[in-house]
Amino acid sequence: MIVNYNTNNWPYVKIKFLKDSVTDNGFNKHISNFRNLYVKCEETNTKMIVIFDLREVPAGSIKYVKQQVQFNKEIKPLSRLWIEHSLFLTSTIGKGILDIVFSFEKPVSPYNVYSNEKNLIEFIKDYDLNKGTKGKEEEKILE
Repeated sequence: MIVNYNTNNWPYVKIKFLKDSVTDNGFNKHISNFRNLYVKCEETNTKMIVIFDLREVPAGSIKYVKQQVQFNKEIKPLSRLWIEHSLFLTSTIGKGILDIVFSFEKPVSPYNVYSNEKNLIEFIKDYDLNKGTKGKEEEKILE
């Protein structure tokens, strides 16, 4: 399994699971890369908004559900601290795998699931707009 990590729009992180053969090495790289995101959060003292693109996730990924659930449990304290919001862009297979993972371990941050990119982008625009507005309202309250 190849998983592409994009942090160019930090604190937004896009994690895209690509169609490819599923291997132990690919899964382990994914886990290592995810751990590195927490290091970046600590270094920048910034919570992240994670976008998981599961539209191309291979069906063979089901083999790694147990390991993913175990990893999610292991990183739960860090996730509570550093994940502000999770967004999932799914296909039928991706949604099925996501449902299995969530049946064992629920996300610790607020999350949304989308079946198309247009709705996800609209959510992000609204989310950013509301964050900006919220910050200004808080500044006025502090004055």
